[in-house]
Amino acid sequence: MGDVPVLVLGCIHAPGGLPEGNQAGSWGSLLPAAWSYMLAARARGLGTAWTSLHLAYESEIAELLGIPADVRQGVLIPTAYHTGEPPTTRVRRSGPGTGSRWSRCFTSTAGRSTAGRSTVEGTPYVKESP
Repeated sequence: MGDVPVLVLGCIHAPGGLPEGNQAGSWGSLLPAAWSYMLAARARGLGTAWTSLHLAYESEIAELLGIPADVRQGVLIPTAYHTGEPPTTRVRRSGPGTGSRWSRCFTSTAGRSTAGRSTVEGTPYVKESP
């Protein structure tokens, strides 16, 4: 981590502390924002990683960076150009039934049972890989 040029620290403002029990509403905006940042970085040739190990030292990090007491840290995202080959993209499959797990689960052929499989208007539903 010491060699990474940029460390992005995703935080939420939690005045009065975090609610007891279900905190999905509190963290629900941070997680997609951090994920979108990671996707945007990748599109620009940057590598990222989702980390939370730093949370064991949340108070020390808050003091070091001057983060107010009502702001909670959620994710630390190291960001840098990677040192290896350029990033690759997923290989698109030619269509259903070409090896994706979803294709095998939901595609039926004549004579095979479709019990327990999803159907849309009587035809098997196939979730294609992106």
